[in-house]
Amino acid sequence: ISSLILQVMQRKKMMTMLFVLLDTNDNSVSLINYGHNWPLIVRLDGSVEEIKLGGLPMGMRATRKPDVPARYLLQPGDIFFTYTDALIECLNPFGVMLGHEPVYRELGRTAGLPPDRVVAHIEGYWQAYQAGGIQQDDLTMMVITRNAMPGASNGQ
Repeated sequence: ISSLILQVMQRKKMMTMLFVLLDTNDNSVSLINYGHNWPLIVRLDGSVEEIKLGGLPMGMRATRKPDVPARYLLQPGDIFFTYTDALIECLNPFGVMLGHEPVYRELGRTAGLPPDRVVAHIEGYWQAYQAGGIQQDDLTMMVITRNAMPGASNGQ
């Protein structure tokens, strides 16, 4: 795909992309990153871990060999979270960008919530930060949760 984008666009455009393959048999995600924001895992205790995967955006260079995905196991209660840059790059009315750390802190508060509530919480936080300002970019979030062990109390 990267070689095709490079050929068609001739380095005039590029795109970031994160490929995610969920394996429900072993509760793992396999990831290949092409310059996209690092995905995150929110643990049941509220800690947030960055999955630091490098990679150039698609359309920057020709593909010479297949990329090997990185594989991560999701533990009971984990939230896998990925997003577009509109989440962290939004501006408040004073022109201050939101950034990573405030989003990570807010994500920690969603530990144990189902995917729809995680998205609603983070979107509400994002909108409140902008305080009615103009949305500069499209916002996309993807949330995958692994259910906690039976009998555990986690809000699900």
